[in-house]
Amino acid sequence: MTRPGSNETLRPRIWRRRKSLLVAIVTLAIVGSFGIFYAWEYRTQVLLDETASIKETYIRQLNFNVFFGNRGMGVTVETYKIPAYVTLWWQSGTNAFVYLQDQPVAVNSTWTTSVTLHNSGGHYWFLVAKSEAFGEGLTTIHVRVTV
Repeated sequence: MTRPGSNETLRPRIWRRRKSLLVAIVTLAIVGSFGIFYAWEYRTQVLLDETASIKETYIRQLNFNVFFGNRGMGVTVETYKIPAYVTLWWQSGTNAFVYLQDQPVAVNSTWTTSVTLHNSGGHYWFLVAKSEAFGEGLTTIHVRVTV
């Protein structure tokens, strides 16, 4: 009977070690890439930061992802001459969900709020409308939206 050489007994052990190391590296690469994607999508972003003169309304479509769960949104609106109202809603086809509806912003003041968004897919819409009680005329607004 011949005794196996040292190389023949080490091969299965080395292969098992390399195989487990390869599985660990691949798992780490997958989890790491998912973490990087999540961190990139959920970083703090300024979606709107504009000053505009409006005669009746100011409307913008906001695009961002809510695939991984709820997301906080900060809304700041400032008006100078005429009071305004803020509305924020989500729409996908015929489905819609209103987050803010006709929130008043007084003259020469800043209105700030936080909203938790939870609808993925579709589009978010942001509307600032001036008060009809003050008639015709322009008013200047400053809008800042962050997620």
